[in-house]
This record gives sequence, C-alpha cells and structure tokens, in this order.
Amino acid sequence: RERPRVYYHIPLTGESRFALITDPEQPQTVLDIFIKHNARALHTKADYRYAIKLALFQQLLATRYREQSLLPGNAYLSASAGVSGLLGGLDAFSFEVVPKQGHMEQAVRQAWTLVAQVRKEGFTDEELQQARENYLSNMEASLKEANKTPSTAYVQALQSLFLQGAAQPSALWQRDFVRAHLNAITTRDIDSIAREYIRDTDRGILLLAPDSARAGLPGSAGIARWLHEVDNGPLPSYRYSGGDQKALLVAPPAGTKVMKADSIPELGITTLTLGNGVKVILKPTHYKNDEILFTGFAPGGLSLSRPGNYASAASAASVIGSMGLAGYDPVQLSRKLTGRIVNAGAFISENMQGVQGACNRANLLTALQLIYLQFTQPRKDTAIFRHIVTSTRESLVNKYASPANIYRDTLGYFLNGYQPRFRPFTADRVGELNLDSAYAFYRERFADAAAFTFVFTGNFDADSIRPLLETYLGGLPATHRHEAAADHHIRMPEGRITKTVTAGTENQANVEIVLSGPFEYTPVNNLLLYAAGEVLQLKLLRDIREKEAEVYAPAVKTVASKYPGQRFTFSVSFGCAPENVNHLVGIVEQELESLRRSGPSATDIGKVKQAYRQQMEEALPTNAFWLSYISTKEQHHEALTGIFNREKYLAAVTPAAVKEWIKVHLTGKNFITLELLPREK
Repeated sequence: RERPRVYYHIPLTGESRFALITDPEQPQTVLDIFIKHNARALHTKADYRYAIKLALFQQLLATRYREQSLLPGNAYLSASAGVSGLLGGLDAFSFEVVPKQGHMEQAVRQAWTLVAQVRKEGFTDEELQQARENYLSNMEASLKEANKTPSTAYVQALQSLFLQGAAQPSALWQRDFVRAHLNAITTRDIDSIAREYIRDTDRGILLLAPDSARAGLPGSAGIARWLHEVDNGPLPSYRYSGGDQKALLVAPPAGTKVMKADSIPELGITTLTLGNGVKVILKPTHYKNDEILFTGFAPGGLSLSRPGNYASAASAASVIGSMGLAGYDPVQLSRKLTGRIVNAGAFISENMQGVQGACNRANLLTALQLIYLQFTQPRKDTAIFRHIVTSTRESLVNKYASPANIYRDTLGYFLNGYQPRFRPFTADRVGELNLDSAYAFYRERFADAAAFTFVFTGNFDADSIRPLLETYLGGLPATHRHEAAADHHIRMPEGRITKTVTAGTENQANVEIVLSGPFEYTPVNNLLLYAAGEVLQLKLLRDIREKEAEVYAPAVKTVASKYPGQRFTFSVSFGCAPENVNHLVGIVEQELESLRRSGPSATDIGKVKQAYRQQMEEALPTNAFWLSYISTKEQHHEALTGIFNREKYLAAVTPAAVKEWIKVHLTGKNFITLELLPREK
C-alpha cells in the first residue's frame, strides 16, 4: 500500500534574518544573501516559457559578473548572483561576495551595484541576442544526442516527475517549443524576472568570517544600509561592447601537406604525419552524434623551466590563457564565439605541454583556429595580470587558517623530497610571478610543434577533415628541437617515516599511508598493482569500516608511472577519531602482512576482475576513453593494439600472482604515515 507523502513547506513571512558566524579555520570572509520565493511549478507551456526566461536571466547576469571580474580595481576576490533551488517549496535569488581584506563595504557596494543596475535598467538587446544564440545552440546540441542519452538520465527525469511533479517533455518537443518562442522573449520579459526576484523582503543574510576578522565586521543594519544606498543612489549605465564582424583569423596559414599516412584498421585509427612534423591520430566514432574531443601534447613542460622561474612558468598556461587570444580580450573572445559549441585551451604540466578541448562538427574549423592561435598569437595584458596578482595574493593571505591546506601543502612538499620546485605557493611568493617571464616561457613551450602529437576522437570523417588539419595543424611553427622532459630525480622519501601535522581544533584526524618504489612498468604489472589496491580496498571496507566502525570512507589509490622513472605509488587514506589513528594504522599493516603471507582470496580476485571488466565495458564506447587511451599510449611509446590483449593480461591476475607482487613490492620497507591531528586545547 502506498505510503502517504508528507509535503513540507516553509512559509514566507516577509521578515529578513541575519546570522554572523566566525571560525578560526575559516580562511576568508564570505557574505551570502538569499532572497526567498515560492518555487514555481513546471506543469504547463506557460511554466516552460517562464523557465526559458529564467535561464536567459541567469546567463545574462553571470556574463555581467564575469565581465566585471576582469576589470582592474575590484574590491572583491569573487562575486556572483543567480536563482537556485532552496528547500521546503522555496527557491532563492542568491548573491555572494568574497571581499578583499579591509574592503568589506567597498566590495559589497561594488558587487551589489550589478544587481541594482540589472533591476533598474535591465539588459540590452545585444546581450539578450547573444544569450538567445547560446541557449539555442545548447538546445540543438542536446537534441542531436537524444538517441544516445544514457538510461540514468531517464531515471533522473522520472524521479523528478515523481518527487517534484515537474513535467518532462521530450528533447524534440523542447527544441520545437524553444524555436517557436525564444525570439519572442524580449528584454522587458527578462527585466520582469529581475524585478520579481530582487527585493528587500524575505531576505536572509549570512556572514562567515575568520575569528580574527570579527572586530571589523558589519552588522545586519550596516549591510542593509549599504544595499539600500546602492539601490537608491546613482548607478553607472552598462555599456555593451559588441564584437566585430571580423573572422577569428584574418587569413588561414599556408599549411603543409600530409607526408605519410598509416592506419590500424582493426581499431579504425588513421595516423597522419604533416610536413612540419606534426603527428595526427584520428579515431572516428559514432558513440555520440555530434561530439569531437581533441588533445595535443609534446614532451618538455615545467621540467624545462629555470630554477628561479618556476612560479612564473607554473602559472604561464593559466595566466596567459586568461588574457584572450590575438586581438581579442577575454570578453571579446567570448562574444566572438557566441552560439558555437567549441572550447580549446593550453596546458603546461610537469613533463609536457599541450592543448585540449571539444567541439561539434560544425565548429571543428573554429577549434582548429583556436589551437593555431594558442600557438602563434597568445595575448599579454598587463591590466589583467595586475588583477590576477592582487587577487591571488589576497586569496592566499589566510590560506593556512584551514588545517586541510596545511596538511595538503606539507604532504606535497615532503613527498617530493622538499625539492624547491614544489615549495608551497603562499602569499609571500606571489611577488615571484612575472608577466614577461610567464609569457616568454609560454611562447618557448609552444614555439616548436614538430614534436607534437594531436589526437582526435568523435563523429567525423577522417578524409573530409584532412584539408583542415593540413592548413591549421600543418601551419603550426616548427623548429625541430627534439626536446625531452628533464628528470630532476625527484623521488619519494625512503624508509619507515611518520610525519605528523597538528592544526585545527576539530576532533578528527586524517591519515594517509604511502608505499612506493621502483617496479617494471608492464601491462601485467600495472594490473597486478591495480588488483592489489582493489583487494585491500575490499578488505578495509569489510574489516575496518564495517567491523571496527572507527573509520570514515577508507580509500586505496594506486598509481603506475613510466616517466621519468618506472615507479609505483600505493596509498591508503582515511579519516577517524584522533585516538584511533595508531590502532587503525596497525590494522592496515596487519592486512598488508596477511596479503603478503596468505594472498587474496579467489573470491576477492573474482570481484576485482568483474569490476574491471564492467568498467571497461562502460568506458569503451566513449570518446573520452579513446582520447585518454591513445594519448597515454603515445606518451609512453606503446602499441595501440595492446587493448586487444586485455583479457590475456587479466588472466595473469591470479591470487598467487597478486600475492607474489605484494610480497615483492609492498614489503613495508618504504612505509610513510602522514597524519593530520588537532592541536591540543
């Protein structure tokens, strides 16, 4: 018999409430304002049209805040606003600002000005048109993948229908409805959303801050006065800076032709070598109807940075990447890409540099143009850099108020042998950042495409896209330097070591146990490492969490590395009461000793194998898997056809083989225990 459902509803009283909470471990001051409303149902066509207007409003407001965040002179580290679900039949217009130290009032006034501006003046026709284009392109993209929608999405939709009574129209109905009604939505419609949601009743104000900031914090009346004065004072008018009609690239590069083409028919893979040395691996699929994923990489990365330049080098990709491309600043570039399903960005990791992104078929040309510009026309902006430096320094001032940050930085520095390159980045190191150095390192890393390998997976025709690849990837600069990543011989400490960090007052401990060492990097060894970790995970869940009931979510993680040296890392992490740390570390050692002595059971090995097969079964029909698989194999100089041997390799994972692997590699000789314990009160 169906159980009667109880519906909970929080009544709106019109009252405003204020709460101030300080904590010694709170790293920053955060002001949240919630303006509560009765949530609207989604039952009728009128409801759906309202939902479209609300989505456009959200997008428009988020864009305003994103633009504001790039301007110099902001008194806040971050600010945002929008409508979201709350509870008890309510939703809320939420506003949040994280002020810079000593700039609370200025930050609140500055961030709230955007809210007041929108309520008073609304949005421009140009802004709305841009939002419409983005909304429609995303809707069209969803429709194209409708027949590839995973069953979990349908379950979630039915769950929403059952629990909230929200209508669940088909993707085709939604597309047709949006096409019929989207252009009829005007700025007046969007402005009405702003006036409805932004009001000064049913307002909750929550102020979170470090204990050390309590003396200078405002009260409810002070914050209300700031908001009132902004709302009723003079407001700057918003000026829409529209994008030009120029092409992203004025003219395409000359490019180079394919010099060599190979294929692996059994994998459906084609490999092209272009005239400038660039290697391109193509894996066309039909896993998604309109998705293309890509990455490109070459050896080198941060390992080739000079010792005194590491901070600037480590920030180069993110800093330069935030400044736009060619003649376009970030806002202009975003507007240039309005309505296009495409993204591409550069990265520089410890041992390589590269680009990665995604697009649909219609925007592959744009994606390749963005890749070309990442290499040839990165943008340097001193105003944006000053803003980044100021915001970064402010965000790090109270970094170590959080015990988790102390623990994480201590672990990272210690496990990397206190190598200067891995010294924690703190507020006093921000002065090491230099725009010219970061820009120069970025240009250096992307000056030679000859060593790059690009991988594309998704729904495309390899022959049809070849001319585009020849033009844009074949047109990348090449100097044929033949670089390799440098090995700085950074290895984990050896021996039995206990490292204890005492921070914070919460009666909880975090523990990480790390075993590491050299091993032969082979497909079978990698699977044996994986199996050893999964078996221990099963035993810890059974024997510690369920029987001892002293630990929260024990997790075992294994990592196999081939470069710069063939090594493994085997770690166990868990949270527990401080008084149980030694006992639980002892149990982990006992479990490892039991595995060394008796090995895992056939039942546990069977569970591990079955889970592995299921993971592979779910991963194989995805573009993301093939992008990762091909890239990893190329970086490790391994044959792509190895995937056909996975059952052969898995057959070598037996209880006896796992026992022997553990006996040889997890001897306990290198056994590091890292503990985060509360300070004594």
